Amino acid sequence: MEDNQNYNQQPYGDQQYNQQPYGNQQQYNNQQQYNNQQQFAQQAPYAQPVRPIVYDALPSNHSGVAVAALICGIASIVLFWFPFVDLGLSIAGLICSIITLSKKYDGKGLAIAGLVTSIIGLLIGLYFMVCFFIGMALVM
Repeated sequence: MEDNQNYNQQPYGDQQYNQQPYGNQQQYNNQQQYNNQQQFAQQAPYAQPVRPIVYDALPSNHSGVAVAALICGIASIVLFWFPFVDLGLSIAGLICSIITLSKKYDGKGLAIAGLVTSIIGLLIGLYFMVCFFIGMALVM
């Protein structure tokens, strides 16, 4: 019985063979750290946020002046029976059309249409104004 002095104490795990439980713990830790470094290396780097693409944006070359010329020309034709309103709208349409065509903004077709409608509205308005003043002179 002298061989086994620790009779009541039994070895636990793999200590009787002088081994650590589950193999070499230091090798496992090194491998785990290496795997963590590989995971971080495989991640995509942070990039700048992507700006949204807007397809329905208006061009920035002042085509609104051409639209204003067309609106003024059409309104001068529709409102020809108001002599001074018609003259103001016709002149505004002419000015906007000339500005658009001379500065070469976008909307050349709209500017030409605004020029034509403004001239037609001006001629109709002048004719109606002359007829109005002749009629007023005959009544008095």
